[in-house]
Amino acid sequence: MKKLLLLLLLTTLISCGGYESTAVSIEPVEKVFQLDQDKSDLYIKANQWMVENFGSAEEVIQFSDKESGVVTGKYLIGETFRKEGYAVRPVYAIIKAQVKDGAAKLSIDPEEYIYTTGFGHAPQYVITESDVRNSIEQLMSSFEIYMNQEIDTDW
Repeated sequence: MKKLLLLLLLTTLISCGGYESTAVSIEPVEKVFQLDQDKSDLYIKANQWMVENFGSAEEVIQFSDKESGVVTGKYLIGETFRKEGYAVRPVYAIIKAQVKDGAAKLSIDPEEYIYTTGFGHAPQYVITESDVRNSIEQLMSSFEIYMNQEIDTDW
């Protein structure tokens, strides 16, 4: 009986081990793309790009103004913690596309988040700083490719 209690106690202590949390703050990323198109066409493309890339109900266009050439939205980069029985902590970024005749600028500002690990409670999925940076690079590349495509007006 003592061995069983000792085993139960050790299992409880291991599974309740401490967490290690680290705040991660990534500087906003901004890039200007020189494009041979007018502001109106670029605005339409920027808006369409956001609609096509914002794939969940948690990702939304928050502001859109054709006259000023601005489209701003909230993008879900990933989740920092997911384990059965525990809350999911999303990591968002604010994405702002600005256009004018001949150019577009994309700004991505990821929110600060907490990266958590722990002995005995290791998360099933943790998004690292490297993952966030890779996601930002992929978004920038996707935006550049999309903005350089010709608009298909024949339908």
